[in-house]
Amino acid sequence: VLLPAGTGTATSEPQQAQPAAITAGPRVRVLLMDDERPIRDMATRMLARGGCDVVCVADGTEAIDACEAACRAGTPFNVAVLDITVPGGMGGRDTLRHLKKRYPDLAVVLSSGYAEDAMAADDCRPAGFLPKPYQMNELLSCVRAAAKR
Repeated sequence: VLLPAGTGTATSEPQQAQPAAITAGPRVRVLLMDDERPIRDMATRMLARGGCDVVCVADGTEAIDACEAACRAGTPFNVAVLDITVPGGMGGRDTLRHLKKRYPDLAVVLSSGYAEDAMAADDCRPAGFLPKPYQMNELLSCVRAAAKR
């Protein structure tokens, strides 16, 4: 069998198309709340690669404190991505209610790995829902859409 010689370099990993960075206008500041450190770490890398400034917290109390600190510093968040289920801590729905009372312009996206969480009725509507597990392009698209609201 004869194969033509290639002109590129060989790689051991398949090449994936990189999503476009969120670069138009000022950088998007994102607050990410998730009780699982591996998810926070992964999402932080994804958002940073997409051109976002990211602050991560583990629960709703930390999210509220981070929003207050960011506003005092004159660097408020544009988007908050909140995990709905936080065992032993304030989850996304309660955090959403608190944040929307104090920061009505903050776009809040709820995230969960449980399908029934997306269907639950809520008196305070989020800017979006991001099902877990998510890929980088899904996370960035959701944040982009929420930031434009």
